[in-house]
Amino acid sequence: MKMKAEVCAEFRMSPLSVLSQRVQKGLEDIAQLFGRILERNINVRQMLHLVHAQLAFSALVLLGGISAMTAVLLMSWFVLSVIQCVRAL
Repeated sequence: MKMKAEVCAEFRMSPLSVLSQRVQKGLEDIAQLFGRILERNINVRQMLHLVHAQLAFSALVLLGGISAMTAVLLMSWFVLSVIQCVRAL
């Protein structure tokens, strides 16, 4: 009887909460991967700061040659994201 109650409780979970749990689990797995690469413990927030810095760098490399103003804006974004990353770590 207990098993049936647990199964019924799982079906009562909303699809949004199931999706939220899956996304959280995926982010935690990626944070563990970053932690293994960096050889230190990384939480999800720190991992998101690292991804933000990587995204800013990629945008700078890919779009920095369009114009001088674009390059300055992208460089500013990259510098700010690295500063935030350093503070988070």
